[in-house]
Amino acid sequence: MENNKCTSMTLLFVHGWGADIASYGQLPQIISDHLRSTSWRIEHLYLGQYISVNDEVDLDDIANAFELAKNNIIGDSRFSVICHSTGAVVIRQWLQRYFSVNQLQRCPLKHLIMLAPANHGSALAQLGKSRLSRVAAWFRGHEPGIKILHWLELASLGQWQTNRASLDYDLSAHGIYCAVLTGETIDKSLYDYLNSYTAEPGSDGVVRSAAANMNYRYWRIEQHLSTRDGYQLSMQQMPLSAFEVLPKTSHSGKRYGIMASITRRNYPNKPLLKRIQQILRVDSLEQYQQLTQAMLMNSDEQSRPAGYAMLVLRVWDDKQQAVTDFDCILLAGKDYRADKFGRGFLSDKQFNQKANNGLTFYFNMAKLGPAKQYWGFKIVARPNQGVCFYQTLECHFSVEQQQVLIAQQTLIIDLVLKRQLSTELFTFQKKG
Repeated sequence: MENNKCTSMTLLFVHGWGADIASYGQLPQIISDHLRSTSWRIEHLYLGQYISVNDEVDLDDIANAFELAKNNIIGDSRFSVICHSTGAVVIRQWLQRYFSVNQLQRCPLKHLIMLAPANHGSALAQLGKSRLSRVAAWFRGHEPGIKILHWLELASLGQWQTNRASLDYDLSAHGIYCAVLTGETIDKSLYDYLNSYTAEPGSDGVVRSAAANMNYRYWRIEQHLSTRDGYQLSMQQMPLSAFEVLPKTSHSGKRYGIMASITRRNYPNKPLLKRIQQILRVDSLEQYQQLTQAMLMNSDEQSRPAGYAMLVLRVWDDKQQAVTDFDCILLAGKDYRADKFGRGFLSDKQFNQKANNGLTFYFNMAKLGPAKQYWGFKIVARPNQGVCFYQTLECHFSVEQQQVLIAQQTLIIDLVLKRQLSTELFTFQKKG
């Protein structure tokens, strides 16, 4: 898997939201010094700095600004990126804005290394601007920009658009090698005692492993009353991507932080630098697939038993309107009942405050009980009577048919209800 030929590459660092150039710590220089002593060398290394705490700035603005800044220093030359937290979303947005699915062959990006990325948002984002500015694990006292904050809230419309579009992007097939490295260690010195999300199991104190992972799946369930089950299911998933949970790694902080904890003294004992070097050396699809399998196997060994999974559900009607008034009742067991789950199976449930047809569940896989084999849900939307209404939809799944929940992964479901019309809505009366 090692590639010993001499290769030069420009390496760009892109930090997360609310951070600054100091957040990179010693990591960039350590990587530069270490790789320059090998056959692989960094020709240019640049540390990105951008504004993310202004309320006027959105993700597209930062992606466009990245393109301008990149062109000013390296033009169209090939480059690799190491990004942290929201920085990963910036690069993904840049990819989609400047390179359509049919243009990936001309994309100059070669390696995309995401450190603790918020690919599916963060449960913290719902806390709001003023409270988030006090969360030491992320924002260093900055009050976050509202438009980026909306994107980061679980089940946001921005995430839906980005992650839906990414399903059509087979990056590794076009020589763009993506890897996610994250942690599940909580740094108690950064714990906010007023907010339990900063100590959430299966997360690094800010981003859940399932929300970082690029190995996510997408289902579309359309209500069809004429079919046997009452609905039709179509499925799509991302091409297999490199992912690993690193031991003793948190989102930020000098003790365990995925970037700030790396020093000249301790880096030989940290697996991060070795992984980054291996990823940057990948030069073929075969090498990438081998490294991906090795990282996934190592992640399974390092992660806590069973782990946690995330489900993002959005409810629409067949007129593409958001359905915001609904109940979602989870079902389990062969007879699909609401009382068949194991105790403590649901770690968290959160509605998106702005796009409130979006609902995110966070499951403890070790406590699912019968839901490990038989799982489903019932959607009761309102109005459920009158001249325009929705009928209840109940969906049943079993492991033999399709894997529903997978540890450290996210399942995105678009559920489309059929808008029903009463026969009284429009009538004719015979005259005479």
